[in-house]
Amino acid sequence: MKKSVELFINLILWIKITFLLYYYDVTHLDMSFYSGHGAFGLSSISILIFCSLIGPFINFYLFYLIYIPKLLVRKKYLQFIVLAIISSFLTGYTFRLTWGGYNENQMFGVLIVWTIMALFCGIFGGALKGFFLWIDAVLEKRMYEKKHLQSRNALLLLQAQLNPHFLFNSLNNIDILIDETPKKASEYLKKLSDILRYVLYETNEETTELAKEIAQITSYIDLQKIRTSNLNYVRFNLAGELKNQKIAPMIFIPFVENAFKHSRNKTIENAIDIKFDLKDDSVKMVCKNYYEPAQLEVIKNEGLGNETIKQRLNLLYPKNHELIIHQADNWFTVTLTIQLKDGN
Repeated sequence: MKKSVELFINLILWIKITFLLYYYDVTHLDMSFYSGHGAFGLSSISILIFCSLIGPFINFYLFYLIYIPKLLVRKKYLQFIVLAIISSFLTGYTFRLTWGGYNENQMFGVLIVWTIMALFCGIFGGALKGFFLWIDAVLEKRMYEKKHLQSRNALLLLQAQLNPHFLFNSLNNIDILIDETPKKASEYLKKLSDILRYVLYETNEETTELAKEIAQITSYIDLQKIRTSNLNYVRFNLAGELKNQKIAPMIFIPFVENAFKHSRNKTIENAIDIKFDLKDDSVKMVCKNYYEPAQLEVIKNEGLGNETIKQRLNLLYPKNHELIIHQADNWFTVTLTIQLKDGN
């Protein structure tokens, strides 16, 4: 819940409490009652009511701001009980400073009553804070579920974007190889099978091994290279060591796919340049591809949109990634750095 809404509700609550007390005093109490009960020498009803509310007000917000969110929510039950009793007694005792005219016997009873009242105000403040925290938890859960659904939808979109054209082209290329080099065709068919298995099964999990993600990218590159006789069409470099790093599945492949989709001149040396820099707590990918000037408008209207990819990154790694997309001199360069925490 927004702080401004909480502040407004609190303000309305105390205005209403003050008004009800003032209305009750004016309409129900004998005005002569106040003649011997001055507040710091003043007999004004307004000042008496204001001073009378100081203790309950303090206890209300001790529960509201400290005891509930910092003690009870964190299961510090003993501290909560002890401090609740002490603060209720002390804030109830402030009534003695506000009102006069009672003898010692009367003051003990009054102290008990106002201690109970202060405790009640504290409990009411705690209940109000608990209600706000419950609303926040419900809203946070709904937001998380919404983000999770959006993430899954984005992932399904990535899968759908990858499978049709890539599968069709790969099968055609492998079909050609069957007559020419059956052994190589069998190897490529296995690579394609591994990629499809990864897409169908590994992506059901929130994270996968970075080693598996890299393996699918290298298989994808190998299958794409069937379509050209230029052995230096693609350059792929891997720096660092693959250990037990975890990553969200299919987080890099959209950029690699778009690089192939937009780099249509397969005679250029290193038309696609992909580099991975691996560390224990981070992974960095730089994917660079050449495009023809005439392709610029086509590029804008084809492929998986960058906004969709950015959305998924923001959902999965909201504060733990950096994506830089640069376009200059007929080269697209995508630099994606992801900080990995607790194995992900």
